[in-house]
Amino acid sequence: MKKLIPFLCLGYIIFAFFVSFWLGQIFLHYYHTYSAGVTHFTPKEWAPLAVLLSASFLRLGALLCLAYFLFRRSHRVAALVLAAISCVSIPVGTILGGVTIYTLTRPEVREEFAPTV
Repeated sequence: MKKLIPFLCLGYIIFAFFVSFWLGQIFLHYYHTYSAGVTHFTPKEWAPLAVLLSASFLRLGALLCLAYFLFRRSHRVAALVLAAISCVSIPVGTILGGVTIYTLTRPEVREEFAPTV
């Protein structure tokens, strides 16, 4: 199971790349729509976009933190919590999160995450 950790780390980095690509597409869509003058957005119409982008940036940060925790083999409990949160994003996050939770609960991996004194 120890050999699986670098692949999980890489999987989260690739998943974070796709999330950032998706965010870029949303930004470009709204930028082109707004700059073309097709419609004039009111603050009421910008609110859902702001909430969506804020949540997506938090999700991107959580994925990168999880990849960092797995890479450094530190903060096992935080990695478990972030892996559980990652299970919400179906299907890729569910697969990555489930495999990460399974891996981090194995005794040999738990020892590797133990703090050194």
